[in-house]
Amino acid sequence: MWFKKAFVLAEKQGDDHALGGPQSWKMSHGKNSGLTVQADPSNLLSHQGNENCELAAIGEKPLVSIHENRCYYEITVADLHPQGVVAIGLAPKDFALKKCFPGWPQGTYGYHSDDGQKYAGNNTGQNYAVGFGAGDTVGCGIINHTIFFTKNGQLLGSAFALEQESDVRRLYPVVAMDYPSSAVTCNFGDKPFAADRFVLFNSLIKEAGALIELLPNELFAMILSKLDVKSLCMSSTVC
Repeated sequence: MWFKKAFVLAEKQGDDHALGGPQSWKMSHGKNSGLTVQADPSNLLSHQGNENCELAAIGEKPLVSIHENRCYYEITVADLHPQGVVAIGLAPKDFALKKCFPGWPQGTYGYHSDDGQKYAGNNTGQNYAVGFGAGDTVGCGIINHTIFFTKNGQLLGSAFALEQESDVRRLYPVVAMDYPSSAVTCNFGDKPFAADRFVLFNSLIKEAGALIELLPNELFAMILSKLDVKSLCMSSTVC
């Protein structure tokens, strides 16, 4: 079959396909006071507030850039308050950094730890997957104008479809949490991702056939050829 040939093409790629530039969290004018970033390779985000309040951090760069190869990121929940919630997703750069979770405001998208639901412009979620907690690694990415999430290296399926190319380019990575003592580490590709490209695309073929069918054969082969063994970094020209 045509996708078998694509996997052969992908296997010939090296393991050093690098990200097109560093990503870091934006902490703007104290709006997310109480949320701190530990400046070391772990990129630890932690809630240091004195009370229950939704605090968020947003990436300084869009997840998908015209000049860079970055369409995916992961967080690992290092600690989670028993009543706390962590949310991962995407939002425009003007996303509110306090009293807000990704997926609540219009034009934002999120996957929340407490209920496993996906959110898009609404405080009411939609059934999507199981929740996640301390020790879990969760990823968020975009492929072929479709937002997807992963948990512990496994694809959870396509979550949202973006209609316009401009929608893809305007979205930034966002992580939020609501209780003190909650913390996550972040991986923008500085180290191998939990999601292996072969596991991911086997899951896409088996569980999200509709998404694969949207891709012309040549385009899907190109996407696979851009992936290294432990990364979902892909050329932005094929998103």
